[in-house]
Amino acid sequence: MARKVAVLFVHGIRTDGQHYSTPFQNAVRRKLPKALRGCVVFEEVVWSDVVRGKQTNYLNQLEAMGLRPKGAFREFVIQGLGDAAAYTKGSSRAGVYYQIQDRIHAKLALLESQADPERPLVIVAHSLGCHIVSSMLWDVRKLRHLSPDQRGMERYSSFKQDFDSFDQGTPLRRLETISGLITFGNNMPIFAFSYPGADIFTVNRPHGNMPAAFPGERVQGAALEAARWINIYSRRDPLGYPLKPLSPNYADDDRIEDVPYPVEGIFSPPFFGMLDAHTKYWRHRYVVKRTSDLVEKLIQSA
Repeated sequence: MARKVAVLFVHGIRTDGQHYSTPFQNAVRRKLPKALRGCVVFEEVVWSDVVRGKQTNYLNQLEAMGLRPKGAFREFVIQGLGDAAAYTKGSSRAGVYYQIQDRIHAKLALLESQADPERPLVIVAHSLGCHIVSSMLWDVRKLRHLSPDQRGMERYSSFKQDFDSFDQGTPLRRLETISGLITFGNNMPIFAFSYPGADIFTVNRPHGNMPAAFPGERVQGAALEAARWINIYSRRDPLGYPLKPLSPNYADDDRIEDVPYPVEGIFSPPFFGMLDAHTKYWRHRYVVKRTSDLVEKLIQSA
């Protein structure tokens, strides 16, 4: 017996506008057996407009000064560093961090409205999107497990809407059904270097009174056996890294798989090969196959 599976896409750098994941969606659906293609529903998160306006304006100002700032490499640097700098958690609920998180929760609300709100959830993320998803899993788990006294503290008062949303939300919205993560061009390790090794708390392990955020608390039986975090990176990708060297919690988890794969092709020239290595995951058949294989296993896990 087949079950419905929800797949959510979260982009990274050098991705702008709607429908960036449509070719990937179509390729995943084609890889599935015909009888199962109707069992998967897709949604994509678009957050680039939150930060791209300021970046583009700055590049235009440089050009007006007589500099030549535009080009693939310059945009790669501005977006790679600029997105990461902008996505900083602050005390204001109106900051970039929370604007992007709100985009994700809006898409989760759409997915939960399409029947079977306990369906397995798979998140596919690229580049900074990987860190965005990891921080979201951490935050949602923490918000859901704060005590009433902690929720009443003044410093949490601006997040009351978050508490209400998660308390009233379905298991899918609460990320309790997350069963798969496909990450590529993953730069999560870059954000961990400010912490001592012993303080790198990972979302795949319990922390204090909080259970592991991945897999979700509602993932059981065959779905739990099928649950995987597949992290694909090219050795030539300057912004994509394996997870297991970052923490023993990752290294000792059999559900997490670091996969080196040359998505840019073995004959790419050095400079452009570096750019291709970070952006061609979306179009590579290997990445599509690993995603479709995981989705198929979860569909059949009823």
